[in-house]
Amino acid sequence: MTWLALLLHVGLMAAASLLLLGVAARVTTAAGGEMAPPLLQPWRDLVRLGRKTAPLPPGASFLFSAAPVMAVAACTVAAVLTPSFILGMPVAGGADLVVVAGLLAVSHLALALALHDTGWAVLAHAGAAASMARVGIAPLVLLVAMAVLLVSGGTNIDAAVAAVRDGGMVAHVAGLLAGLALLAALAAEPGLPTDAFPGRLGALVLAAAGLRFAVGVALAGAIAVPFGVAAPGGGAVAWGVGILCWVVKITVLGVLVQSVRGWRFLLPAAALLALIAVALASVQGRA
Repeated sequence: MTWLALLLHVGLMAAASLLLLGVAARVTTAAGGEMAPPLLQPWRDLVRLGRKTAPLPPGASFLFSAAPVMAVAACTVAAVLTPSFILGMPVAGGADLVVVAGLLAVSHLALALALHDTGWAVLAHAGAAASMARVGIAPLVLLVAMAVLLVSGGTNIDAAVAAVRDGGMVAHVAGLLAGLALLAALAAEPGLPTDAFPGRLGALVLAAAGLRFAVGVALAGAIAVPFGVAAPGGGAVAWGVGILCWVVKITVLGVLVQSVRGWRFLLPAAALLALIAVALASVQGRA
């Protein structure tokens, strides 16, 4: 049953990745007073781009073609490791918060490096700006990891979810603040000019963006609102409740992230939330 849960988890993450991008696009256009695109538009774009060839820009090396593949691979591993509707999957032992955050960073920075490889000043500047912006996110992830470590005794995501869910009020609040800090960091993550990648490479970049967004939201939701997650060995009813709760959580949190994207002082606010989470978690650890 655990392997069946893992297969279902992978399918849910794959489906949610581009659907969340569709939800995010609708939120953005609705805020601007424009006509909202269909929810399945990212899927259509993926199919359209996948049918086109991918000629390399003049002067680009193999790195330009390898970066989208690396980005998708890193995000796929992160998606497999991040729990969704159930705990105790076969990969739970490797589901480490620092590892997942590192995989997401590798995905983003690989594409930023590929923009440098084009030799075009505009794209190189965009890649450099994205790389510099991520410098402020790394210490924030370490603060969240410290809070998780103090609450659960380690940085394993499954253990953290169980510790926050089954702990007292202090653990609940610390987990909520840590999850909100991750959401703020996700909203502050700089965008990349993905249209610089033609054809099938663009399809891979779109898939990586969807997976990165879904993993970020799912990870923050698992820590902030761990309730409704099925326990290992749960039956069909527990699975159904877990899937329903997970869908609701990532949809609401995905809309929240997109609604605050572009706000000033997101990273300082996230750092403050993470620091408070660390302080509360230290109190929980001494109790």
